[in-house]
Amino acid sequence: MRECQQSNLLIFPQPLYSFAEVQKVRYLSTIERMFIDRGFQKGLDEGNAGGKTLGKAKLLTRLLQRRFGPLPDRVETRLGQAMPAQLDAWADRVFDAILLEAAFE
Repeated sequence: MRECQQSNLLIFPQPLYSFAEVQKVRYLSTIERMFIDRGFQKGLDEGNAGGKTLGKAKLLTRLLQRRFGPLPDRVETRLGQAMPAQLDAWADRVFDAILLEAAFE
């Protein structure tokens, strides 16, 4: 631990590495623990949402490939950049679309 010359802040050489280590630290106030817990939960929620979107994109890719054969790179890129609601809308059209492009209209 050292003191920052400009602001009298203490700088620790190593950060806390895990949620478990943070929970063991007794000198954290209740409010600090609450914000740390919220931060961890927010990270978990964002990770779960990203995983669900990726899963939807992968499944839609498989369905489109099964129906229309190999997909052009532009379609795979579009699937990878889509939001969950858009992926759902495209998935609803997969079985009715006669042409690949019709699934994206």
